[in-house]
Amino acid sequence: MNRKQFMVGAIAIMASATLSFAQNTDKETCCAITKKEVKCKNTVKEGETLCYLHNPDHVSEDEESVICSGTTKAGNKCKLKTKDLTGLCHHHRK
Repeated sequence: MNRKQFMVGAIAIMASATLSFAQNTDKETCCAITKKEVKCKNTVKEGETLCYLHNPDHVSEDEESVICSGTTKAGNKCKLKTKDLTGLCHHHRK
């Protein structure tokens, strides 16, 4: 085997290895446009056109989260969410 044949074989092996790691293009992607005005790259469930971030009807499986019942130093209602049974976020629990 001469040098040219070796190089051709090495290039063919590297090309086939690279192709095997290519992303799967069989999955559908979201058709929404992001805030940066580029097409969303998230995958969608079968039969859907929008990903979970852009679908307004998406219901999170995490139904236990509630908005914190504490108040901020400025006297406003806290806007953080918590799963803690006390209903207080990590800032207001002590």
